[in-house]
Amino acid sequence: MISPALFLLPLALAADGKERVLIDKIVAVVNGEIITLSQLEAAATPFARPDVDPAALRADIIEQLVNEKLMEQQVKESKIGITDAELKAAIQDILRQNNLTEDQLMEALAARNMGFKEYQEDVKSQLIRLKLVDMKVRAKVVIPEDDLQAEYEIRTRDERAIRKVSLSHIFLRFPADAAPDQQAEITARAETLVARIKAGEDFAAVAKEASDGPTASSGGEMGEFEEDTLFPEFAKALKSMTDGEVSGPVSTPSGVHILRLDRRWAAPSKSYDELRPIIYEELFSKRVDEQMKVWMAELRRSSDVDLRL
Repeated sequence: MISPALFLLPLALAADGKERVLIDKIVAVVNGEIITLSQLEAAATPFARPDVDPAALRADIIEQLVNEKLMEQQVKESKIGITDAELKAAIQDILRQNNLTEDQLMEALAARNMGFKEYQEDVKSQLIRLKLVDMKVRAKVVIPEDDLQAEYEIRTRDERAIRKVSLSHIFLRFPADAAPDQQAEITARAETLVARIKAGEDFAAVAKEASDGPTASSGGEMGEFEEDTLFPEFAKALKSMTDGEVSGPVSTPSGVHILRLDRRWAAPSKSYDELRPIIYEELFSKRVDEQMKVWMAELRRSSDVDLRL
């Protein structure tokens, strides 16, 4: 343990060749490793503003520096290594994600007065820390499916539901340039089919026999639709229908439809399957942050931390 509150750091050589010294204060000792006042001030300076209390800022920053020191010590103790292949792959990922070439990366580093070796060491350090966090924190985070379902319900509870319908139909097509009497004859034929269905005949069987539509072979099944996207003639006919009910003939410019409302329901704008990956990532990230705080608190309790500010 370092006991003095002050220690001497070499600063520069004076003109007479004697070494000048800077007296720097120790503001914290973490498991025998020091944090200095100059380090604290350097870390706090970018966040200093007239509306920020300097004492509160320094207190926040020193806590961050202590946590950083604890993390550094954990990295050393863990003896986690990064292979050349992992480092190369990580840099390639960085290039790909930022849409950069290697030459452009070199130009960016040069603009920051950073050499490529120094950059590699920086990336390597970050990778080691990621491995440490994966091992100590992320591996302990599990998101149960029930939690994902519950979060989905919360997010979609107040959302305007989309009204959807599942339909089947029988379609009797009007010939091109059909005269009014031809249209009337086809409509009368549709009424006969409706009567057969309401008398007990199977809708699908009648559709396969009589429908001119492309869904005839499947018994007239049309699938699911949002009510707002239906033809106005369909929407009007379906308005007062209940599940399983069959409409009378519905005339459109192309022919006559007989509709069966298979099901009507309200659905969120996005399904659970669509939102699940997004919800999972957000919950996982949140719980990693929570677990990170728990881990750091455990480290703090098991460490010798002496704050001297």
